[in-house]
Amino acid sequence: MALQGFDQSYYLSAKLTALQATYPEWATKTTTDLNTFLANAGYTPESHYEAWGWQEGLAPNAYFNPSQYTLAKATSLFNAGLYVSIDAAKAAFQAAWTADPYQHYLAYGDAENVNPSNSFDVSSYYASKLAALQADPATSPEWAGKTVADLQAYFKAAGLTALGHYEMYGQAEGIPVTVVPDDEKVDDTPAGTPGDTFTLTTGVDAITGTANDDTINGTITASATTTTLNAFDSINGGNGTDTLNISASAAANFALPSSVTISNVEKINIAQAASGGTGTGALTVTDTSIATGIKNFSYTDASAAVDMTAAAIAITLNSATDVTAKATGTGTFTTVAVTDKSTTAADTGSILNNITIQKASGAATLTGNAINTVNLNAVAGLTTVTAAAATRALTINASGTTAQGGLTDAQATSATLNVTGAQNFGTLTVAKAADVTVKADAATTAAVVAATAKTMTVDGTGLLTLTAGGGNAALQAVTVKGSGGVAVDLSAIATLTSVDTSASTAVAPASGVKTGANTITIGTGVAYTGGAGEDVVTVGATTKAIALGGGNDIANLSVTALGTGGSIAGGDGTDVLKLSNADAVTLSTAGAVQTAFKAAVTGFETLDITTQSASTIDVSGMGTFTQINMVSATAAQVLNGVATGNTIQSTYGAAGTSITTNALTGASDTINFIMKGDLSGGARVFGALATPGVETVNLTTNDTATAFAAQLATLTLTDAAATTIKVAGNNGLALTHTGTALHTLDASGITKGAVTFTSAALTTDATVLGSATGNDTLNFAASLGKVTITETAGTNTLTGSSTAANTITGGSGIDTITGGSAVDTISVGTGSTANSVTGAAGADSIDLTGSAGVDTVIYGIANTAVGATGANVDTITNFVTGVDKVQLTAGDNSATASTITAGGLAGINLAAGSTLAAFGSTVTNATSVATISDVYTALTTDLAAATGRLAASATGAGNIHAAKVVFSTGDAAGTYLVINDVTAGFQAATDMVIKLAGTTDFGVADLTVV
Repeated sequence: MALQGFDQSYYLSAKLTALQATYPEWATKTTTDLNTFLANAGYTPESHYEAWGWQEGLAPNAYFNPSQYTLAKATSLFNAGLYVSIDAAKAAFQAAWTADPYQHYLAYGDAENVNPSNSFDVSSYYASKLAALQADPATSPEWAGKTVADLQAYFKAAGLTALGHYEMYGQAEGIPVTVVPDDEKVDDTPAGTPGDTFTLTTGVDAITGTANDDTINGTITASATTTTLNAFDSINGGNGTDTLNISASAAANFALPSSVTISNVEKINIAQAASGGTGTGALTVTDTSIATGIKNFSYTDASAAVDMTAAAIAITLNSATDVTAKATGTGTFTTVAVTDKSTTAADTGSILNNITIQKASGAATLTGNAINTVNLNAVAGLTTVTAAAATRALTINASGTTAQGGLTDAQATSATLNVTGAQNFGTLTVAKAADVTVKADAATTAAVVAATAKTMTVDGTGLLTLTAGGGNAALQAVTVKGSGGVAVDLSAIATLTSVDTSASTAVAPASGVKTGANTITIGTGVAYTGGAGEDVVTVGATTKAIALGGGNDIANLSVTALGTGGSIAGGDGTDVLKLSNADAVTLSTAGAVQTAFKAAVTGFETLDITTQSASTIDVSGMGTFTQINMVSATAAQVLNGVATGNTIQSTYGAAGTSITTNALTGASDTINFIMKGDLSGGARVFGALATPGVETVNLTTNDTATAFAAQLATLTLTDAAATTIKVAGNNGLALTHTGTALHTLDASGITKGAVTFTSAALTTDATVLGSATGNDTLNFAASLGKVTITETAGTNTLTGSSTAANTITGGSGIDTITGGSAVDTISVGTGSTANSVTGAAGADSIDLTGSAGVDTVIYGIANTAVGATGANVDTITNFVTGVDKVQLTAGDNSATASTITAGGLAGINLAAGSTLAAFGSTVTNATSVATISDVYTALTTDLAAATGRLAASATGAGNIHAAKVVFSTGDAAGTYLVINDVTAGFQAATDMVIKLAGTTDFGVADLTVV
């Protein structure tokens, strides 16, 4: 019976390599010669493997590694809790199974999900094969809804393993092979036995190593007195894995001294120091020029750019598995060529596996039939891998943040690009790769051209901006995994049938453009399966099923009718259907087109009509939505079908004209309006919003700028029914609203910026909350009802109703507060400083308790009479003498931003700068005063002209006369400040009276005139 998965070509190549490493006479032989030799001995390649090859440590194919499989099996036994250590489990397994490990894999390992090697992940292969079956129209009916377990059972019944299926069928079908994840890989590298350390001298040395892993250290310097690797030195590493470290600092290109003999040294590390010399940085190394039998060769050059003017690197070895060339200083290699040669000069070798190159301004040319790993950092030119045709998986690891020139490999049968540094990698061209994987763990820009690849996988934690066009002419399926996301246009690939992002968790940032999401454009014949991440899919008249899955997804649809069999489902999350404004207009008309569209396109919560225009759109014509998005423009947009609770979002594009919704007729309708965009870039004009019949309007500013600037967006709200307006967001707003039914304005949700608002003649009492940061301008002078204004922060300008009673509380900054003619209650904010308060007419209560600075209470002089009954007597609480001021405003008493009028003096014209004359003695009156009328009666007596206690005021500094009277009993008891007019003594109708509460001291300097 044929051995499942046996690869004759691979086995002959591996056996020939082993013979060439042991017998010099096989150096010029080929696999054809080897096949003839085996036949003459009575073997086929397969029978030789079964009899002898596996015992020699050879494998039946490229993806089975006996050592790694044995260790993976032992690891599974240890993880099951059956052995105390992995080593104990390995020993037990090898004692119990003395036959070929590959036979164990075929019989048991695959069913146990034990990987045949680190290069072949069984679970991923089953998942990829299942996806291919479900994507193929010929097999999808049978395999729809099936699981990986179903496929494993099917393979088992057919006598197949995952690896056997790949070697027999999967490779030709283009099923990708995925390496085992890092956290599941096993490390079968044997630990060496430490040997001796030898240090070369300045003389002629003859070193013979031990049987263990020895280290030999030598130097090449600019001086013979310090150079220890000299002509005629003989270095024999002996047995073991030996290392020669050469530290070079001579002011010239590196060169091995003449007549040095190096043998049995497996690792050579050359470190060229930054010498400041006159060399060009070039290096040419061959096995004949340095040593034979090298397994690992490394060259690093720390020279400056001036010393690497023509730093061409050429390394040709016939035994090395690993080669490294790194420029670590400011200099850069020009070109790098690494070649694996067999012992026949004309033939390419099959030993070299891993190549590392750092910093090259030009091309890198890599030649070897077994190259499977290429590590690139800052290689600006194109990297080209040249190899013979054979099954070979290639892994490219791209690091660093410098743009690279891409890589071309014409023979690799699968390719994986891993990017760990934010960079533009360039183009990966792999003509024969059946599958391609790009894993971006940093922000990456790359292109892929894989002419025969049937599958492509995108993975990683960084956003991949990918170009994958028509050059991928055989591509059938694209799978996206990880959290990074991909941006790619796949619409030019005619063979593509499926895109699967179900294993992706990529999401876009909370604000800004959709970087981070899976932003993918597909053709009309491509099925799409989304997952928990965020998908942004652009498509036309699709004939396939597009299921966006979980997450908040966007479908950009360019048509009003899907193709036959096509459907688009938003799935879970808050999903957006994006149409052109014109297509939305078309779908607003009831009929067959609208009916078919609504049946085929489902599960979307938000409708995006792109840029607003002078059109009328019925949003219910496309589905049932809770939000409508658009970009602002100079056009009158009309929206019908809007329901209570809906949200309209306008992203600033240009100064908006207007957005008008249909009238709502409920008793408590609500509309939410979001103003979005770079609101810090200028005063963004969103135009007019008309929401007829809506009682509550919630306004939100959403500034997407990275740096906040104090700019006010502007909006005019037209809605006669609006009783409540709430404003929130991270940017300020200048709001205009002429409705008179408003009773609540709540701007406390604004966390950055200020609010400005001037009310109309409100017919009901109003409650007003300022923004969280303050700096607001709120003017309710026109209101006919009582007004309560509350601020908690910032410097504000607050104006209450000019006719109704107000309750006004300032913020924490420097506020300007103005009352009206009724009885107002005014409090400065806690922690505020230098407030200006004008109570105007009426018996106002002005509380300065919270202030920490100089507060000014302002009174007009040429105002209405104070009033004979005391109706306009204000109470000032906690006036601080020597700090706070009572200011008399001279002149025409014009209303200004810092003026609050409260009644004034008659018959006197005071010039600005006039001050208070010296007080007389404070008058104390024990008469019980129950009302302010009683106070006025007593003042008439206590401050009569005959008493001489209240002289007439006159124009000029120091000529304003005042008195302070204290009443000790009665409900109206307290301290009263009386400021006189032109007539001596107290006249109730013309003199000013202020009650001082709390702290009652008042000094000569506490009164000013402006």
